Order: sequence, then structure tokens, then C-alpha cells
Amino acid sequence: MTTEEKEKALESLGPGWELSFNNTRLKRSFSFPDFKEALELVNLISFYSEEVNHHPEIHFGYGHMELEIWTHTINDLSVQDFSFAEKVDQLSTTT
Repeated sequence: MTTEEKEKALESLGPGWELSFNNTRLKRSFSFPDFKEALELVNLISFYSEEVNHHPEIHFGYGHMELEIWTHTINDLSVQDFSFAEKVDQLSTTT
């Protein structure tokens, strides 16, 4: 994807997403009132990741979770990464 294509695709995502690592990754931070709610979203994302065989980097702790998505085989972003981010947006509204 070109930088322009990535920026256009980014506009279609929910708030909080940004391009990072020289425009080769999608990144978003989440805040939660406690550890349990952070873990619930991590678990939902991990189950989905296994379903679609696409695995993000997830860092979380009490009240926070950071997610970074990219296609490891090309070390860049693909359309699949933006679709994955859309699904994360949907999952985040269920917790």
C-alpha cells in the first residue's frame, strides 16, 4: 500500500488509530477502569487473531492496552491489517 492509501484507509477506522513506525504499522491505545476489562479485550482480540491467523503485538496492564498491527511477512501494512483494526473497533465496543 502506498502512504496515501494507508492514510485514506486510516480515515475509515474509529478514533485513536494512528500510523506508526515510519507508516508501516497501525497503533492504538485503550484505557480501562481496571485490569479485568483490559484483559477481556485482550482475550477477544486473541481469539479473533487465532481465527484469522493474523497476530498483533499486544501490551497491557492495569487500566491500559496498546495494540500494534502489521503484516509480519512484508514488514508493512496491508489491507488485511486495516480489516483487522476494524474488527478490533467492533470488539472494543462489546467490553
